[in-house]
Amino acid sequence: MESKRISIGTARIEGLTYEPHYDEAQHHFYWKFSFHDSSMLFYQDISFICIGDDRDAAKGHFAIVCELFRTANIYEGDKVAVISDDNGKVLAIAGIGEEKWIDVRDYRLKLFKNLDIQYDSLRVF
Repeated sequence: MESKRISIGTARIEGLTYEPHYDEAQHHFYWKFSFHDSSMLFYQDISFICIGDDRDAAKGHFAIVCELFRTANIYEGDKVAVISDDNGKVLAIAGIGEEKWIDVRDYRLKLFKNLDIQYDSLRVF
């Protein structure tokens, strides 16, 4: 994995209680959530999760991702820690004070040491 500059900041997560919606143009179901009250200027590439192209597959994937957030103790409106790269792309999310992170590259719950994020520089906001 390529080394890079990363940042850790905080934000309030919203949209975890929203239902997935269907995008007619892309023919996929998406689950949309967002970050507010951020300690950084922006986060990108995580405002939605593609969860499937048919309703049953989307419901199944949506249930798995929702359970992942619950297992990580992240709920609607919670303040979360966010690891992002220099371009603002979100790499991992964790509840404040929690040990387990959601790696958004593969949507698995991991300890910080197992995130496999190589970095040359770390900024904390």
